[in-house]
Amino acid sequence: MRSTPQIEWTMAFQEDVAEVFHFLEYQYCSESQKNKLWEKLNRTQEKLALFPGVGILLDDREYTRAYRRVRMGSTYYIFYEVDAFAEKVILILHRLLAQARNYEVLIREAVAEYVDVD
Repeated sequence: MRSTPQIEWTMAFQEDVAEVFHFLEYQYCSESQKNKLWEKLNRTQEKLALFPGVGILLDDREYTRAYRRVRMGSTYYIFYEVDAFAEKVILILHRLLAQARNYEVLIREAVAEYVDVD
């Protein structure tokens, strides 16, 4: 029998979740609306734990990791990777972004280089 994968949240994912809930607070959303979003997040994590390969694999040479994207409800995407080389399968949740955002830029791994023009 296959064991359930371990799920890890990166710092960026934690910040994204906090930002979403902060936005809901700012919009004066009810507690039931916030709970509904939290339940969607939990259901999506459970689905990923059962079927880690369900997300669409992002095809971009800029990514050094095999990122996958899965939709959470009608508003958000969760970007994650599956680490199957560990002793136990680990799902690493990287970002939670609204579908309207330019996610290709937000999950880039290359560090921006700044040139000092004196």
